Amino acid sequence: MTEGELLLLHTKAAREERGISAVIRQAVAEYQPMTPEPEHCMQCDEDENGIEREPELMVPIWHDDERTLDVNGVKHTITITGIPAQKCPRCGDVTFSLDLMCEIEKAELRMVNHFMRYNKEWPEKISIEELSRLMDK
Repeated sequence: MTEGELLLLHTKAAREERGISAVIRQAVAEYQPMTPEPEHCMQCDEDENGIEREPELMVPIWHDDERTLDVNGVKHTITITGIPAQKCPRCGDVTFSLDLMCEIEKAELRMVNHFMRYNKEWPEKISIEELSRLMDK
């Protein structure tokens, strides 16, 4: 966010006599993402003989990512659901936002702390939305 955008955010929040955190939370809750422009698959731009071919357009999907976490020598398998990704219909390659995957890894650490601290049973599946709520506890 630029300094100018931050000034506008403060101005709009002050006009409503609210803090910028409240304005941002409302904006995030109301935001409806657009379908991204499809990217070209970088994995199948050649056929099995190494001959270049027209790359396939990726398709937006919601991906479920199964992860195995080792916590104090105990392995826990958990599936994180609802991760936005793109998949190639030709070769099946799935690509993710690197920034998002880094944020999910940070959230995993918070999740481990949450379930350890409250001595709760580990879920088999957890959605991105549920994971985000755990980060606020």
